[in-house]
Amino acid sequence: MPRRKKEELVNALADADQESLQSMSGETDDDFVIGNLDTEAQNQAADFLKAMDERQKITASKTKKRGLYNDDRNATIAMDDADLEDLITDEDIRWETYQKLSASLLSGSVQKGTVFKAAVRSREEGKPGMPTAIITMDDDNYFKVKIPFTDFVPKERMSEVRGETPADKLNYMDLMINKRTDAQVYFVVKKLDEETGEVIASRTEAMAKISRSKWFERTRDNKYTINVGTPVLGIVQYVDRAAICVDALGVEKVIDVNDVSWIRYSDLRDAPLRRVASKTTRTYEEVPYKPGDPIRLMVTGIKRVFTDAEGNTYVDDEALGKRGLRPKQLGVALSVKLCEENPDKRYYNDFELGDKVSAEITYVNDRGIFCKIANKRSAFIRFNANSTALPLVGDKVIVRITGKNDENYQINCDIVWTR
Repeated sequence: MPRRKKEELVNALADADQESLQSMSGETDDDFVIGNLDTEAQNQAADFLKAMDERQKITASKTKKRGLYNDDRNATIAMDDADLEDLITDEDIRWETYQKLSASLLSGSVQKGTVFKAAVRSREEGKPGMPTAIITMDDDNYFKVKIPFTDFVPKERMSEVRGETPADKLNYMDLMINKRTDAQVYFVVKKLDEETGEVIASRTEAMAKISRSKWFERTRDNKYTINVGTPVLGIVQYVDRAAICVDALGVEKVIDVNDVSWIRYSDLRDAPLRRVASKTTRTYEEVPYKPGDPIRLMVTGIKRVFTDAEGNTYVDDEALGKRGLRPKQLGVALSVKLCEENPDKRYYNDFELGDKVSAEITYVNDRGIFCKIANKRSAFIRFNANSTALPLVGDKVIVRITGKNDENYQINCDIVWTR
């Protein structure tokens, strides 16, 4: 497992090919989905996407409005702020939500919501429905924001869709949406129907807006605000066994297990990596990451590509001091574990040869067994040829320190007792 200090970070993407970077245009890959449908279904999907792209706003009638936002807006009774908070109604929340959505439609402002699930769609042979994410906003249950798959998942990740048949691929798109349930996402409204509460939006357009404003931002002395070694705050989108997907200021990245934790875990979905305040005591507890959780990230690589009116491209510092340039592409590499000090180095001298300490098994592979000793750092247990039973992940054991490596801070040990 690599052990890099913050001060030793080098730009991991300095030599990356431009073709591998994320586009800043916010364009979607509708052809990826449409190309797998028959002619009639292609026409239906194309019409659906065309309607979404056209900014439309359907306003409810006065009678409908009274039903949606039924409250006395002309009341003049003076009340304290605390009293007003207790009297906030569903109609108030619905009105505020409508104002936010309407502003996004008219100005392109970015809004935030929570992924609910993939919408139920038609699975009729030859006429399958478009995979679509349903997004909720705050406590409002009237307006349902719908984001078609091609406007929900970044274009660069379309290649991850699996399946031998078109139906299999569409089902996998539903899965990619449902994995993000409870994750917070940003979007821009493209269509708003006040009568029915239907909202069509684009997440990829919102991500492009955010990433352009954050990752390409400069200070007054013409330096980038985000560089290699800069910590940023992201939002967990989903957690897999060996990776965490995050949204980092408009950039969606999948971070491999080796860049998530200094401790080797067999399944990140159960790994206690997030430190939170206990709800019952005045202490902290460690829990696994879940969709929607904030997560601290360290920038380990970045590559910005600009273009001018003539089509010339400029990379990173080449663009400094030049005017009239537009962001074209962006590549980012991130790490979770580098936001904290390496515990293997920090606690290396806390253990001596022959010490017996408690440990918890965290990972088992063909090389041996990894454990967390004294709830501080990792250690390695070699397979015992004379043992017929292997400990399982999560087992509590007692180990004896048998070896230490001053160069890489690795500690080896043997199991002397297990439950």
